[in-house]
Amino acid sequence: RLTKLEDRLRLTYKSLPKNAAGNLGHQAVRYILHRFFVQEHGWFIRGLEPNGNNWTSDAAKALTEKEWVPDHLQKLLEQRVGERGTNLHELAVLAAALGDLVQKEAVGRLKAAYEVHGLPMDEAIPEDEVQSVVITYFVSFLLSGNFSASSLSELSKKKLIFAKKYTGWDEAKQWLASDIFKSRLSPDQKGVMNFEGVTGLVSTIGEKYYALNDLECRSLKTTLRGIEGKKAGRVRLSSFYKAGLYSHWRFNEKAEYLRALGALDESDPKAPRVIVPNYIMARTNCLEASSLYAICCQNECEDLLGHIEKQIGEEAAYPERIAALVAALPSDTVAAPRNLSAGLVQRLREVALVNHGRVPLHGRLFAQWMHHAY
Repeated sequence: RLTKLEDRLRLTYKSLPKNAAGNLGHQAVRYILHRFFVQEHGWFIRGLEPNGNNWTSDAAKALTEKEWVPDHLQKLLEQRVGERGTNLHELAVLAAALGDLVQKEAVGRLKAAYEVHGLPMDEAIPEDEVQSVVITYFVSFLLSGNFSASSLSELSKKKLIFAKKYTGWDEAKQWLASDIFKSRLSPDQKGVMNFEGVTGLVSTIGEKYYALNDLECRSLKTTLRGIEGKKAGRVRLSSFYKAGLYSHWRFNEKAEYLRALGALDESDPKAPRVIVPNYIMARTNCLEASSLYAICCQNECEDLLGHIEKQIGEEAAYPERIAALVAALPSDTVAAPRNLSAGLVQRLREVALVNHGRVPLHGRLFAQWMHHAY
């Protein structure tokens, strides 16, 4: 297991700056673990976000208690290795430990579902019971664990209420049937499954749900792009509220709240605008699926950087190499191949000039350059 984790972490590990001992420092470890779990499962592990703990909503204060987990694990490891930093194997150990904590929480929720269904955990159960208990787990997953019942009749009523109120439940059930049940419940299992097998099903829900969530994110992005004004990536606040009246999305956040999210452009006080990327990435659009992680819309900037990291495989590269890669790399809003402007290429060369002729992939100046490029 650790060997596989090392293989999946290796490319990003090679692209990050190392200390004198050739290992990663504290912030680099947080960064690579954040990127790993987002890319693998769409998990935004609390305490590993690039901006530290600064989710900007008021709800953040209640979440910080859980953010000690990755930091605590990392500090325990650092106490053992001293000041030499963290190597690739130790990084894989940290990733495995975080994965184990997530698995432990999933098992606890599944046990609670078994109990309310009155199912034995030491015996295999028939396929219809498997589906029923997994659906109960799934509802709890979608409600951030805030779902309980003391009897089967109460459970049935609560699930019916949930099905009526939860937008997108039909799509969620279809995904559960095709991506979880169909792929994992096979005829050779004689129609029964033990607790370990059911644990595998619910683990797959956590690991794969980001694919369904991504469809929702794309729908949100498409809706907002359809009402963009003259400024790219900006929607007039009045148009934003109007769209909420006739679309699948409510768009009813007050200006004060959007401001707190960093999603309100007030450069023209008479015509405030919603900043589309910041709104899409806001915590309010995340599913708090676990006490350890949230599932949020993908950060396209991180995806673009990840592609460049894989192609280069080093901490820095010559500006010509980066320019060629970016010219051939499309995004949701930028077509490729394209010719980069002379000014953009010159900026990249200037970054290289102050860094011994090469551009560090994880420096502030390159991040700014990528912002202008896309």
